[in-house]
Amino acid sequence: MEVDHLQEAFLSITESYEKKDEKTFLSKLDPAFQPLTPFKNQVLHDFKNFSEAHIRLIIERIQIEPESVVVAVRWSGTWKTADDAPALEKKGHALFRWTTGENPRLLEIRGDPPFGIFTKGL
Repeated sequence: MEVDHLQEAFLSITESYEKKDEKTFLSKLDPAFQPLTPFKNQVLHDFKNFSEAHIRLIIERIQIEPESVVVAVRWSGTWKTADDAPALEKKGHALFRWTTGENPRLLEIRGDPPFGIFTKGL
């Protein structure tokens, strides 16, 4: 079932982000993801800046389209930059557009993405 594959994809991309598993995280991105290079760079910047991250995603709506699946999510997360530093807390809403099929790949994120949260200034 398509919904099960999407839930697995969300779990995989979130866990790989939290574990700083660059290979697995990037494997979930479709080559057509726009803008791919800046997004990758933002995520890699996050990996350098946080020591610990926890993200909670709640799927609010799934819309199946002919060529893709759009998933509306509400999320919250905490990021620690050092063991003794206070956690950075953020939350938001985002639309994730995935490819269809058994191995969904991320095509686009609109809204407030839970990945790439550190600006270059941090």
